[in-house]
Amino acid sequence: MVKGRYKRKLNTVFLLVFAILSISFMSIFIKIVSNQRSKEYEAAITHSFRTAVSNSQIKLEVINSALEIVMESDEVSKWSESTTKEMFYLGLINVQQKK
Repeated sequence: MVKGRYKRKLNTVFLLVFAILSISFMSIFIKIVSNQRSKEYEAAITHSFRTAVSNSQIKLEVINSALEIVMESDEVSKWSESTTKEMFYLGLINVQQKK
């Protein structure tokens, strides 16, 4: 009978030690996985931000190029220098017809 009591206590102690170690390993594993996901999320956000900046720079270059081509046009310069309402509308018609 005495042997059974100590065996039960020993089993209880081993069970508690096993539970504590299991919880410790699980918490360390969860922390590692959480940090990894956080880093992956940050990398994805950084990549999308850099892609958006790159795309906006390309769009600005295209717009700037188109504006330079338009501003070099004789019709646009005459239209922008119009002094009367009639010349303004006539220049506008000329610009629209050039398209």
